[in-house]
Amino acid sequence: MILLKKPLFVISLDFEKMWGVFDKRTMSTYGKQIANVDLVIDRLLSLFEKYDIHCTWATVGMLFHNDIKSCRDNVPIVVPPYKNKKLSSYFHLKEVYSYNFGIYYSGLSSIKKISLVANQEIATHTYSHFYCLEEGSSLGSFQKDLELAVNISKENGFETKSIVFPRNQYDNNFLVICSKIGITAYRGTEPSWVQRSRNQNDLMFIHRAVRFVDSYINLTGPNIYKHLELNNQQLINIPASFFLRPFNPKFSYFESLKLKRLKNSMLKAARECSLFHLWWHPHNFGKNLEENMNQLESILTYYSELKNEYGMLSMTMNEVAKEYINEK
Repeated sequence: MILLKKPLFVISLDFEKMWGVFDKRTMSTYGKQIANVDLVIDRLLSLFEKYDIHCTWATVGMLFHNDIKSCRDNVPIVVPPYKNKKLSSYFHLKEVYSYNFGIYYSGLSSIKKISLVANQEIATHTYSHFYCLEEGSSLGSFQKDLELAVNISKENGFETKSIVFPRNQYDNNFLVICSKIGITAYRGTEPSWVQRSRNQNDLMFIHRAVRFVDSYINLTGPNIYKHLELNNQQLINIPASFFLRPFNPKFSYFESLKLKRLKNSMLKAARECSLFHLWWHPHNFGKNLEENMNQLESILTYYSELKNEYGMLSMTMNEVAKEYINEK
């Protein structure tokens, strides 16, 4: 276990566009929200520059492709043999059309914009939005998938050192492969039983319900960390604190409770020299954009206050790993 030397504020974003939701959403019901992702990213980068925020962008590898042909030409030799084929991006790729690929499935233009802003890390969200714990998943297919993600990122000028697992699914066997490939940081799950890493069949209504309520009312504690865990002496766990649930007009009365819940944990982390790790998906802000940006700016303004009063620092996951990976 590694003791933190300063309070840390970490943001990681799961950048995936349609690759992350095709098994749960349809283009007719969710397409507009996905189509707004590039605009969302522009607005996020503007805020991050304004408040000097270091951010980790965990990017699905398939987003590096500019066209559907390139994507179809880069399928690994071993694909994930999920029992439910509809979970596979490679299976879904057969249903994708070239005319809408750029809007819903490519993120290369945004990746380039992100790279031009200081203190932004391009990390991986695996190549195909790989589900480690779904039935039929295999270590061999995961390794091929991750190798492809690292390679395509390298081809575009980025070194991949951090990973965020899709749907937060992982176990120690997959962490060993990450270490083997050169990954040094991952976003672990919150310690609460409702956030434990599990597949979709094991994710029950009670888990979803408690997660939802916990976003507004403190059920699981502050989810901050004075110590970080080092696996195999080379892979550091930078666990999540909260998912930034997007603004919902149906629950507008409770939005102030959500912000209060987050800020109370941020304050506790600043006072107790701990880590606070916030995450969400850019597409979460694709609806109710202004309300979501206003809430985020309120959080970042509060971070600035904690930075001035307690010395809290914004860091990417890779920066945290570089700072603490050799600590005993």
